[in-house]
Amino acid sequence: MLQNNLLSGYLKELCAVARQGDAREESFNFYKPKSITVESLAAELAKRTRFLRDVVGRQLVQEKDRPGVLAGFFEAFQTYLIGTLTTADF
Repeated sequence: MLQNNLLSGYLKELCAVARQGDAREESFNFYKPKSITVESLAAELAKRTRFLRDVVGRQLVQEKDRPGVLAGFFEAFQTYLIGTLTTADF
């Protein structure tokens, strides 16, 4: 139950960040490419993954002094799944 609450909170927080309205939000715009290939799919997923990595990294830095939802999710992930996980790898 704790893990479901943490995941739900994490997803809500991620959605809130995506709605901030800055230029980075463009990375969340989804569109159907004219032709879908393995390469184009990999490129699109890589762009979004880098974007999310940067957003999560900044959020974890912000939550360092005052832990929030994402820091709690990281802690639960580290405690229950991967004990050696670092914030850089998260």
